[in-house]
Amino acid sequence: MKKKIVLPDVFFTGLLLILLATSFISYQRINSQNDAENLLNNSYQVSNTLNLVLVNLLNAETGQRGYLLTKKPAFLQPYYGAFEKVKKNIEDVKILIGTNDTQQKNNEILSVLIKKQFDVLAFIFKQSMSEGSVKDSMIVYLEKGKASMDEIRDHIAVMTQIENDLLLHRTLQKDHTAFITPLYSLLLSLIAIVIVTVAYFRLRNEMHLRVKAEDNEASAQELQRVTKHFASELEIKVSERTEALKILNEELKLTNSIYSYAEENALIGSYSWNLQTGGLNYSDNLFRLLGYEPQEFVPSFEKFTSFIHPDDKEQVIKDGKETLDTHTLVEHVYRIITKQNTIIYCRSSGAFIQSENNELLVGSIQDISIDILLNDTLAAKNLELERNNAELGSFTYIASHDLQEPLRKIQSFSKLILAKKEDANLSETGKDYFTRIIAAAARMQNLIQALLSYSNANNSEIKFIRTDLNSVVEEVKNNLSEMLEEKNVTIETNNLPVLNVVQIQFLQLFSNIIHNAVKYGRKDVPPHIIITATVLSEEEMKTDHPGQKGKFWKISIADNGIGFEQQYEHKIFELFQRLHGRTAYEGTGIGLAICKKIMHHHNGIISAKGESGTGAVFCLYLPYQN
Repeated sequence: MKKKIVLPDVFFTGLLLILLATSFISYQRINSQNDAENLLNNSYQVSNTLNLVLVNLLNAETGQRGYLLTKKPAFLQPYYGAFEKVKKNIEDVKILIGTNDTQQKNNEILSVLIKKQFDVLAFIFKQSMSEGSVKDSMIVYLEKGKASMDEIRDHIAVMTQIENDLLLHRTLQKDHTAFITPLYSLLLSLIAIVIVTVAYFRLRNEMHLRVKAEDNEASAQELQRVTKHFASELEIKVSERTEALKILNEELKLTNSIYSYAEENALIGSYSWNLQTGGLNYSDNLFRLLGYEPQEFVPSFEKFTSFIHPDDKEQVIKDGKETLDTHTLVEHVYRIITKQNTIIYCRSSGAFIQSENNELLVGSIQDISIDILLNDTLAAKNLELERNNAELGSFTYIASHDLQEPLRKIQSFSKLILAKKEDANLSETGKDYFTRIIAAAARMQNLIQALLSYSNANNSEIKFIRTDLNSVVEEVKNNLSEMLEEKNVTIETNNLPVLNVVQIQFLQLFSNIIHNAVKYGRKDVPPHIIITATVLSEEEMKTDHPGQKGKFWKISIADNGIGFEQQYEHKIFELFQRLHGRTAYEGTGIGLAICKKIMHHHNGIISAKGESGTGAVFCLYLPYQN
């Protein structure tokens, strides 16, 4: 009796183990499918991030050249943030490629190339306004920048090609897994049904034998109850497993949708060509690149060549034959005419693989029209920049020589006439006219000199050296000593820092501000100027100037002059802007504009606070890591 009871237990235990085994196998297959999808998505993310690196570099170059052409700071917006964006892109690529040693080494090389490119961009920016041999040096660095950018683009192409090769391999692996997984699911479901059926009939037979052997209706009913309970549990488990498979199939559909979106977003279409049968398959996005709806025509090599631009068709066919002969894909750029008669530039990549008894050529075609357009635009901008630089040099020569010579002659002849006024029989009115002519010519000459100073604010020798600002202030006091003694001026300084600056520019900066403080002093009040320096934390700096990062030096120059209304804070730094008439205070209205340009050249900020009748404070903000 005990032996009969043990045998069904062993049988049911065996059934449970078989079900668990089939469930485990099904779970492994689905996990393999998910792993294949994750690897595929990883390859797309690497390719997209590498494209972002190239786009950010091109944005930096375009922004810089836009600024060099127009001198509008708005063009520098993409340039300033480009390095941090590219640096983050490189870190993202490093994380995405994981343990791929080849790509990790390529990523390190790419980081070095990008650092070199940004060094070239920075040098070009500093040299952009220089004259003479510095201009020649800038042209050399422009050529170096182009060569460096080409090297980066080629290196990114190599990394992208490696990812494309991985993508092809992973695509085949995903397709194979996607094909096998449903078969496994069907097979395991059939096995589960067979097991339930066998278990049912086995239990039924066992119950019948037990009723006969024991002739005990109570025992038979108990056995039937147990059998029904076990069958119910099996049914629940099968139902749960079926529901789990449905959920996994939905996830698989979602993953395929993500794959299609990534392909469309990267302007890439994929293909597979069976070299034995001649069968050619396109992805949906490759149909879209050609201007068609998915599956709108039957793909073939002849059909594809019909889209190629007539001027490129011969070379494409030649490269295709070489690819088939050497089993090495010949990469090239060619033009395609879409269904809508739109011309796009494309680049192909691929690899040969063996699949059972067939040899396949699998690869991708990418629309690179934007890259081609950017390169053409960049070349045109370079030519325009060269022309503008030549025109600027001509303007500077004319302003410094041809425009000033007539003014000198007007002054000389007018002074000669006034010197011989008795021989000239000049009236008092005539004398007044000649005096005004001399004064007007002097003002015009001063204005030309001021314009040249403003134009050359960035053209002086770009040489940042450690400079004690205390010594700069002392030199300014020596240069303005006669005026300072005449006005009884007091200047106080308080431990100014030693910074890396262009010394001659900061000499002009302090000279302009101190000269203005004296010029706009209050009547019968000796000018008193106080110059102090403090260090602002990043939080303190953001209070005055939101958006700035890091610590800053704040150098304040306060005076007790006539001051100004705060609403004119920005106006006083603009060219030719004056708050007073020319008869009240002499000047050209360019001095503070030069100061603003010098601070911009040092990556700094200048601002002013004033109160009418009390005085003004000019604040210079310079990065602490100067």
